[in-house]
Amino acid sequence: MNNFNVWPDIDSVADFAVITMVKNDLFYLDIWIKHYKKYLNPLFVIIDHSSDESVSDWVSINHEDIKCNVVKIPNIAFDDRFKSAALSSLANIYQGCCKLVITSDVDEILIPFKSENNLKDTLLSLNEDFSAPIGVEFVHNRLNEPEYDSNIDCLNQRSTFFFTSGYSKPVIWKKDAFFSPGLH
Repeated sequence: MNNFNVWPDIDSVADFAVITMVKNDLFYLDIWIKHYKKYLNPLFVIIDHSSDESVSDWVSINHEDIKCNVVKIPNIAFDDRFKSAALSSLANIYQGCCKLVITSDVDEILIPFKSENNLKDTLLSLNEDFSAPIGVEFVHNRLNEPEYDSNIDCLNQRSTFFFTSGYSKPVIWKKDAFFSPGLH
């Protein structure tokens, strides 16, 4: 069973799919979509954990030009195990038709470690079946930076950051698997 592959060998329909789960997180969802649209132009998959405002309607109004699948789930109590299972399951489905799948919390985005590197090329050059990026938190330096402007790339607005293990949860997938709670 070491060579077991869930999906038949087929041509990928897209290089990338990005998957997240939200509940009333439209501010971060907007940043997340704009970032990945600019740098990867992926298939978007959003699990809507019964947000107050319809995520599907919001996406169709604010990001009508993206390919997005919104999966609305009932308003069940939050459970990290359920979240990990849901994200893993969708990642496994999409890795069958995409070269690479990224799962993350909606307030986490991937950027190359070296600023001169292109995110798309960096991701496509990965040899590992799975990668777990190192997380950093960008902070607003109120002395030197203006308030956040959603019309400007978030990477052009913040220059101060620090390492935090709490944001080291995105997973880059090239092979089917299931991750434990916390996406680790």
